[in-house]
Amino acid sequence: MRQNDKFEDYMVRATRYNSVLSNCRKRLLLVKDFPNIYYEDKESFHSMLHKYFEFGRDPIVFICTDKEGSSRLLQTLFTPHIREKFDISFIR
Repeated sequence: MRQNDKFEDYMVRATRYNSVLSNCRKRLLLVKDFPNIYYEDKESFHSMLHKYFEFGRDPIVFICTDKEGSSRLLQTLFTPHIREKFDISFIR
């Protein structure tokens, strides 16, 4: 199974099940690191976002560290079209 397929599967399945540690119904999915494959294949990343927003139940937060090149990467992965379509905001 390819790296992006594993990540996509995790993203969709992560919000399907309730936590065994808490009765809290308010949750979100926190993603700290992007799989390397998405740096070169933004179409796969966009496809994963489409599937997540179709099947995922919880809000998602991507943490992007402020290091060299990350601004360009964010503009590549989160194009204006994608940000508008999925109502994605940048917080600095």
